[in-house]
Amino acid sequence: MKFVAPEQAPEQAEIIRNTPFWPDVDLSEFRSVMRTDGTVTQPRLK
Repeated sequence: MKFVAPEQAPEQAEIIRNTPFWPDVDLSEFRSVMRTDGTVTQPRLK
């Protein structure tokens, strides 16, 4: 049986800019709060 470790999350994540009504989303902060690792890819987070 093989063990496959998930990839590490990127260090420099993107910030998704929104309108003044909705807050901006910092993907690195989202990853730490929601405890997602490299198994969730950057395009999938958007």
